[in-house]
This record gives sequence, C-alpha cells and structure tokens, in this order.
Amino acid sequence: MHFLSDLTIVIPSTINKVVNSWIDQVNNYSLCGIKIIIVIPPNLNPQEIYKKGFSKEILIIRSEKKGQVWQRQYAYKYCKTKFVILMDDDIFFSKEYIEILLKEIYKLPEKSCIAPRLNKRLVKNQKSTMLANIRNISLYFSLRPLPGTISLTSFSVPHYLIDYQRIETLKEVDWLAGGIILLRKSDLILENYFPFNGKAYCEDLIHSYLLKKRGVRLYLINNCSYITNLDSYINFKPIEFLDYIYHDFIARNYYRNIIRNPILPFLLAYISILFNFFINKSIDCLCNLIGYFNFKD
Repeated sequence: MHFLSDLTIVIPSTINKVVNSWIDQVNNYSLCGIKIIIVIPPNLNPQEIYKKGFSKEILIIRSEKKGQVWQRQYAYKYCKTKFVILMDDDIFFSKEYIEILLKEIYKLPEKSCIAPRLNKRLVKNQKSTMLANIRNISLYFSLRPLPGTISLTSFSVPHYLIDYQRIETLKEVDWLAGGIILLRKSDLILENYFPFNGKAYCEDLIHSYLLKKRGVRLYLINNCSYITNLDSYINFKPIEFLDYIYHDFIARNYYRNIIRNPILPFLLAYISILFNFFINKSIDCLCNLIGYFNFKD
C-alpha cells in the first residue's frame, strides 16, 4: 500500500543469531517499499553481512558503539520517513499487520505510539491458582496486578494477562515491550538514556517511561500479534542465571530510581526470583537423581 513508503524499520543487530526466515521477512518488507535500516556493531563489516542473503535495498550501517540502544539511536539520523518501527532481530511480524498498525495510529492522538501483542500461542494458560497468587504477590506486590502497568516492585505486569476477548481493539497501557513499536519520527528519543553496556535489560521500561514523560501515549493493539523466542530464566544454567539476574538487577534498580518506587518491594521480588530458581533446580536435580537410581535398578 502507498503509505508503506512513509515507514522506516530500524533494527539493531549483532546478526549472529538471525535465521534465514527472518532475513526473508525483512527482504519482503523492502520489496513492499518499506525502508529498512539494520545497524550492526563497529566490529562487523556491512559487505560481509549482505552476503548472508540481505537485499541490497536494505541499508546496513555500522554504529560508532556496540549496544542495542546505541545502535538503534545511531540509525535515527538516516530516518527520513514520518513513521518509524523499532524492531528486534528475532521478531516475526507480517506485512499485513504492519498495515494495520499504520491504519490504527492515524486514529489515535497525534502524540501516540502503538505496539502489537505477543501471539497467544506463546503464552501459557494463566489460571487463578494458589501458585499464581503467590507469584503475583511476590513479583508484583499485588494479588491482582493490573496488566500493562508497572508494579510497586518495578516489574512490569505482562500484557498477556489481559483478557483479549473482553477489550477493545486498542488499550492504553503504561509500558510497551521493546521488540516492536510504531511511533512517529518526531517522537524518537535522541539522547542516550541507557547508561549500561551489553544487553539492554529493562530498556523497554525506561523507553516507555521517557515517552510518557514527553506526552506520548502508549497503546497495545489487540487484532495483530508478533512471534518471538521467549527465554525463561528457569531454563538457564546457574552461572547463566546469576549473570542474568545481576545485570537485570542493576538496570531495573536504575529504572526504579527514575520512577521513585520504594526499594523494599523491589528487593523482595528479587529474593523470590532467586528462591524460585534454586528451588526449581533442586527439584530437577532430585528428579534426575531418582531417575538415575531407578535406571540402575
């Protein structure tokens, strides 16, 4: 459609984990007239990246520094269109859904951004059980946390807890996941707001906060969804988990200070995460040990 030519998709990437089907997807975007900018770290060569199968219509550039936020913001100077989609390199999202996003944002106030929901197939059934209640209290400091909000612990309450059968097409929320967001170029945040190196833990929460602070309203759209790989810390090895929880704690504490949330619920939430992880690992080890001795018998 004609308005696709007024859209740029910015994708920061290290390229090492992208799959061929994702490359095909962004190539198809480009064929439809969408401008694609893939931003790679300074140690990579754009010409070598093109050899992986990317269309020459796609602009692949090197940023001055490595890091998801640095790379993304470096690309903003190359954006000439009215609308920009910020996308991660593991997001699968159809062209038809992009068209829906563009149609819907025109219906919203001028200072608005919009994001699709996570595909329902990737979401575990959330039943109201005792375990779910314990999780809600320990992680969100609330028996019934409100989906799409930021809890007192500074953890975001997932959008997938929303009953999509009962909500309108668009729902205003307090945060949007960083995997895919459509906004106007005029609402891009140009200054570096993420003072950490490496993986951008909690970056989406900081980004959402800054957008709202500038008067940009955040909307979740119900009638289109994206697919991505969901990693659960429960599946990490202990050393991977400790690295993850350390960096997540540092970044989230930075965010907590920005929004001025109390520290006690924040600390209790992390204690519950540590407890949950090591209890699960202990149960796994016990089950493996029982299985080993049963096999020997």
